[in-house]
Amino acid sequence: MEYLTGPSDFGQIHPTVSKFTPHPNGEVCISRQLKAIRSEENSKYLFYYIKDSYQDFQKLGQGTAIPGLNNKQIKDFEIPLPPKEEQDRVVEELDRRLSIVRNSKKQINRELKKVEKLRQSILSKAFKGNL
Repeated sequence: MEYLTGPSDFGQIHPTVSKFTPHPNGEVCISRQLKAIRSEENSKYLFYYIKDSYQDFQKLGQGTAIPGLNNKQIKDFEIPLPPKEEQDRVVEELDRRLSIVRNSKKQINRELKKVEKLRQSILSKAFKGNL
């Protein structure tokens, strides 16, 4: 049985198994630290809200080796739910702004690589006496 243990076994948004403990029968079990949330609401809205509430969930965690939340704690965690249209608008705006952030990070990383190449070139010329 495959045993999926937590965030290291899944991607940030969609479950993409990255590691597991294989057993021959092909069934899957998950540890108590993983919880599924089913709702008729906009799932991306819930994702953004829960991701933003990460520190709140951390404070609620119980256990010594691997802190986790029990079902009651999750059920009692209140998520403000505006009308569906507002949820969609919020998600659209967050997607737009986070896309700008992702693109900016990519551009910054490209520029940092250029800066590093320039630094290496300058150091190489300096040590060869070509400055």
